[in-house]
This record gives sequence, structure tokens and C-alpha cells, in this order.
Amino acid sequence: VAGLLDAPLIRPPMAALADLDWAGAGLRVAQPECADDGPAMVAYAVAGVAETGSVLVASGGVRPMADNFLAAVHVVALARDRIVKTLEEAWAMLPAPLPRAVSLITGPSRTGDIEQTLIPGAHGPKRLIVALIDPPAAAASR
Repeated sequence: VAGLLDAPLIRPPMAALADLDWAGAGLRVAQPECADDGPAMVAYAVAGVAETGSVLVASGGVRPMADNFLAAVHVVALARDRIVKTLEEAWAMLPAPLPRAVSLITGPSRTGDIEQTLIPGAHGPKRLIVALIDPPAAAASR
């Protein structure tokens, strides 16, 4: 991941993300008081869905949904033990009470609406990076 990012990674104040060794992975991390935009932002996935290659992210007090759509590069931290076979299994992993918003992200934003030309990043990030993390670090957010 480090070789793909030129700018610091904007990280929300989540325990599961704070406990990761960002510097050891060669990443610079910034945690502004209120980040609603940045060149690269990180989110924590509730689940990864093998059948579609998707990640499921949920909103919350320290997880604004805008972070999933505003940055040019979206990095999603996914705990290895949160990868399931089906979408139904992923939905069952959502916390109670249910979050106000849930997104199923399968790749970077793109559209072919303009003259049949594929345009990346038209409605969101141009690049999606899913970083697999070890379960103990991720358990802190549950």
C-alpha cells in the first residue's frame, strides 16, 4: 500500500485503526479533527464478501460515510476473520442496532456514460485498496 500513496492517509479516530502499525507499513497517517476530504482516506470494513469481491462498510459516530466517497484513493482495512462467502453472511455481521447507512463497495468509481468512454473516479474514488489486517487489531472496534 505504501508505494501507492504519495500523501498522508487520513484516518478516522477508531480504535481498530489506531492500533495498526501504520509507520511499520511505510505509511504516513494524519488524523485531522474533522476530515471530510483528503487525497487518501481509510475506512474499516464490517465484512468482506468473497462471492462478489466486495467490502461492507457501515456508518457510525467515528465512521462518516462521506469518507468512503470523497478521497481520490480509498483504503479499506479488512480483518481476515471478517471475510465471508456470501452477502447474507456479511449482512448478519452488522452491529445492533443497525447503522444508519451501509455501503457495499466492489471497486473504484467509474462511469461510461460520457461518449461511451470509461471515466474512473466520476462519482467517488479513482482507486480502491483493500488492506487485509490481522484479527486481534480489528477486534477492538466490535
